[in-house]
Amino acid sequence: MKKVLSLPIYNARYYFIKRAFIYLAIRFPFLASLVRLFNKNKPTLSVYDVEQIFYICGCDREAENIAFIKFISSKLCLDEIFDIGCNFGQFIESISEYFKYGVCVDANPEAVSFIKSNTNLLSKFEIINKAVVPSDFKEDTVTLKIPRGNSGKAMIGDVEDEEGFYMIDVETISILDIDEKFGKKESNRFVKFDIEGLEADLVRDYLSLGRRGDVLAFEVLTESAKNDLDHVFLEANLNYSFITIRYSFLDNTGYMGKNILGLLKMYITGKANLDFYVSDRISDFPFGFMSLVFAIQGDASVLEDIKYKLTNIRL
Repeated sequence: MKKVLSLPIYNARYYFIKRAFIYLAIRFPFLASLVRLFNKNKPTLSVYDVEQIFYICGCDREAENIAFIKFISSKLCLDEIFDIGCNFGQFIESISEYFKYGVCVDANPEAVSFIKSNTNLLSKFEIINKAVVPSDFKEDTVTLKIPRGNSGKAMIGDVEDEEGFYMIDVETISILDIDEKFGKKESNRFVKFDIEGLEADLVRDYLSLGRRGDVLAFEVLTESAKNDLDHVFLEANLNYSFITIRYSFLDNTGYMGKNILGLLKMYITGKANLDFYVSDRISDFPFGFMSLVFAIQGDASVLEDIKYKLTNIRL
């Protein structure tokens, strides 16, 4: 694992002040209500849900990853996107103009209903309300468990305390079925997996398609997830390199609130960088939480192009 690139964030102070406001709005929903009052496009979003508050406030929660996707979509000729676990659609809305077509899938019917109200997304992408499951899963339906106040953490696995969740039954679909029914075989594709706890199983299914030229991305939360994903890619033997992008003031946990001194220094100086790390094994990254790890076939030389074409990044 090595850091191969560090780019200054042009608007660091402004962006992270917005993040600080959202932190307050999550705890004091009346602040989000005030923002929503003036945001005519988001009147139905809830001020009691973390994901929706980010959307209401117009702040990309994964701005560092979105900046990278915008660059590689043209560089690697990625025409199609599969957003697996799209939630309320803020992520796909931020990058939709960079793709010609694609598929957005989420098990939460409330989230999918909101996405379908966005005519720009509906005109370009297939919107599917189903739970994405491994191909060997035999049931036609599954129980989705949605934590109250954080729809982005919805899951279909077991939970220790079900009291903080509400549950609904949803139909299932596999990534293989999505590819067969909706995929453009001739296109290079960007595939984002954000399915709590199932990333390794779904990536294994996807790699079994044997496609070349696609870029995969997935959230990593635990050491066991790193090891599981490494095993999946080793089995596939398709020569992937892995990239993760981090704010320079983060400590190894990956959580913003864990390094208060680093945050304060950034607010005072207005300076922060996006650091790009590359490895040939996911488990070599010494970080805890990684919002996305990108899997790119080859040696990740795309970062060399970023180095020469960009002097800074605006979030």
